[in-house]
Parts: sequence; structure tokens; C-alpha cells
Amino acid sequence: KPFSKKKRPLDPLERLQHSTKYRGLGFDPNAPPDLRAPGGGVDAERKFKRNKLPRQLKYTLRAHQGHVLAMVFDISGEYLLSAGEDRMVRLWSVQDGTLVKKFPIVHNSAITDILLSRDRKTFITSDRDGRVLMWKTLKGSSVRTLYGPNSQVTSLAWSEDESILVCGTVEGCTYIWDLSSKSHSPIQVLSHNSYAVSSVLVNEPFIGTASADGTLRIFDVQNARVLERSFGRTSIGSLSLSKDRRMFLVGCLDHTLRLIDRKTGEELMCYRGHQNQGFYLKSHLPWDNSLVLSPSEDGRAYLWNLVEGTIAASLKHGDKPVLCAASHPKNRVLATAGADGTIKLWE
Repeated sequence: KPFSKKKRPLDPLERLQHSTKYRGLGFDPNAPPDLRAPGGGVDAERKFKRNKLPRQLKYTLRAHQGHVLAMVFDISGEYLLSAGEDRMVRLWSVQDGTLVKKFPIVHNSAITDILLSRDRKTFITSDRDGRVLMWKTLKGSSVRTLYGPNSQVTSLAWSEDESILVCGTVEGCTYIWDLSSKSHSPIQVLSHNSYAVSSVLVNEPFIGTASADGTLRIFDVQNARVLERSFGRTSIGSLSLSKDRRMFLVGCLDHTLRLIDRKTGEELMCYRGHQNQGFYLKSHLPWDNSLVLSPSEDGRAYLWNLVEGTIAASLKHGDKPVLCAASHPKNRVLATAGADGTIKLWE
């Protein structure tokens, strides 16, 4: 059910336009009719954006042994950090794919997620044994262990100022740490069900979690409230927030992505065409919020038009599942990685 009652029935496109900024979606309802006519204005802008989508393979990296499970660009887009089943963390130059740094093996099991700070001095890793480590990039070593999880960590997220760290676990708990303190223990543990927490996000004062029980939960930490939005028996594999913070993108393990209004919980649009039923594949809204990006178990990464819900591009990575897809912070460049251990850069 939505977070609140519907005021009146709206079709998906009307709900989407009602809930977001028109200009942010490439559509201006106040523009003169000639600017909305075919061949001009919005249509020309959409055609230009489509032509600028990453479609050309620039290079392929033999990055890891086994699955590549986590990957992130730095804020400048000059470097790419990756990790996976081989317990290794590697830093790559985006320009030519050169291996810049190989970090020592500290984890005893596969690395499941990774976060990189804005200043690139610190990054966080998690693994299948429940370990969460803080690293210093220049030192090339882990400097702090965060205690709490007793099972596999599925997802990491932190606040905008990078002072609050949150992780989800297979045991169904969400752990919260204050990184500004010297404590290694969590300041709070949210234990709300026995199902795995597949994905987490932080949008202060709210913490969002997605769960294998098919429920999206929004924790209002200040007011001690919890809002829930159930998707039935369909497990949720990923949860992300649009840059304008108005929409959630929910990836479900029924081959479906759903765009959800953050305030009401109403479904605005549904995206299909990819395959996802066995892995927690992280989808998100890259660049200017006009597109939706998701890896897929059919060996591809897909881009959809946010408003129309149609597939804008499909990138063939290989024959094995694509497990993660990262978008460049500035340019229309994508990195895909998967079960074959390779990373591919597209532009």
C-alpha cells in the first residue's frame, strides 16, 4: 500500500509529472506549442540525449578472479575502485584502465560493497562474514574495524557529510555508526524483521531499507516513526534515491524496477526488459535524473527513459550476469562488471 491515501486516481505519466520538476525531466509544460512539436524543443533535446548515451566499448579490464561485486567512481571521475569475490580492492585509472593501486587482502571472504569518500582519502568495505573496515587510500591499509554485524553485509550507505554509516545484513538488522566518534560499536541497531535487508540509504533524518520480505521501510529517526510500503511477496534487491530526493527507485526480483513517490509511496512508473531474480542488483538514476540504469542477469546493462519507461540503450557486457553498473559523476560514461571478473568502460 502507498504511504498515504490517494487523493485521486492518476495515470503513471500524470503522477510522474505531478511529483517531479518538469524541467528536470526534459519537459516544460509552460513552453510554447512549437517547442513541444516533433523535431524541436523537447523532442530535439531527447534525441540529442539519446545520441549521447554511452554505447561504445572503450576497454575491458581483467579485474578480479570470480565475481566483481562492488564498484564506484571517485567524485572527479578520474578513478574507479572495485572489489569482489577474490577479497581484493583495486584502484583503476579511468582514462586508460591502468591499475593504480592494489590493496592488501584483509577480508577473509568476498567483499560485498564499497564506499569512497569525496576527498578520496578514505573508503569503506564490507564482506560476507559481517566485517566492515575503514581504509586510508594513501596508506593502502585498513585503519578501523566497525563491529556489530553477525552475518553477511549486503549494502553500505552513508550520510551526505559522511559522518553516519549504515549497513544492511542478511540477518535482517540495520546497523548505524557515528564515524565522527572513536567508537567501533554501532550507535543504533534497527531490528525490524527476520528477512535479509538487501539495500540501505541515508537521507537525514531518514534511513531507508529494502528487504527480502518485499517491504520498503523509511525510518524517521528524529520522530521515532516507521513508514512501510509493501510490494507483496516480491523480494526487493535494491533501493536508491533520485538526486532531487523526490523519488525512490526500487529494484524487485521479479524483473521489474519501480519508481516510487517518496512522500506518498505511489508507484509512478515501471521499467521492464532486464532480468533479475537471483541477485541483489543495484539500480540507480544516473546523471540528470532523466534515465534509469540497472545491471541485468542476461549479461547486459540497461538504460531506460525515465518518463516514457522505454529502453534507451542496452549494453552487452558478456554471457554471464552483470552484477554492478556505475555511472561517471560528470560525463555520460558507464562501467559495467559481472560474474566473469571483468570491468568494461563504455562511452
